[in-house]
Amino acid sequence: MPLPEQVAQRAELIRPLLTITDRAWGRYAFSRDILRDRIPPEQQDAWTEGAIRCGREWAARCGVTPGPGAPDALAARLHLKVGQSDAPMTEKRAVFAACLPDGEILLMQEPLARYREFCAQAAGTDQAGLFPTPEEVRALLLAHEVFHAIEEANESTIYTRTQKLRLWKIFGFANDSTVRAIGEIAAMYFAKELTGSRFNPFLLDPLLFAGYSLSGAKTIVCDIIGIAGKISEEAHDGKVNQLPGVQQAQR
Repeated sequence: MPLPEQVAQRAELIRPLLTITDRAWGRYAFSRDILRDRIPPEQQDAWTEGAIRCGREWAARCGVTPGPGAPDALAARLHLKVGQSDAPMTEKRAVFAACLPDGEILLMQEPLARYREFCAQAAGTDQAGLFPTPEEVRALLLAHEVFHAIEEANESTIYTRTQKLRLWKIFGFANDSTVRAIGEIAAMYFAKELTGSRFNPFLLDPLLFAGYSLSGAKTIVCDIIGIAGKISEEAHDGKVNQLPGVQQAQR
């Protein structure tokens, strides 16, 4: 029996991403940062290593048993309200979850509903194992936002906020900025560790966006593969080494 068209399309999208390395995912995160042109690749890689370590360490120190229910349990322990939003998504505005300043976490229902519909099509096919379950996706999204709440509560000491990029210095005055990508990388690996998922949360970018724009999801995948290819070229030329202590994104 032929695969449903949507299942075949998303399987084609996701399959090449399952072997993407942590270094490449980190560079992908930095490529989406407004300060990307000011940060050389070597510094991106160093911050990627530190961010991954930060995310994993905070997941371990939270005292919650890893699993799909861990993000809800941790949110409750931290007195974070978890709500839902019915705000519609578009190709130009794709937000899957958000951590608000008042400590509330909103999970966008439309992308999750579309993903559930997709998983219903994939169920029973030989490609179903390529995709996280809807429950895993919700857990990963929630865990990601819980980390951002942890960042806010520990901004004076947490790695993602203490690392700064110097934008300028004139005489005795300097302007240093935090780098959003560092927090995004840490949040992704925090989510992976806390949920015990075998999937890298970065996969959710093209996977959920495909529910709105397949061409847009393909663009994301091409960008990631291009970054991975560039890193391979650098390694061939002897410019980079494997990040010490960091494993591949797909275990």
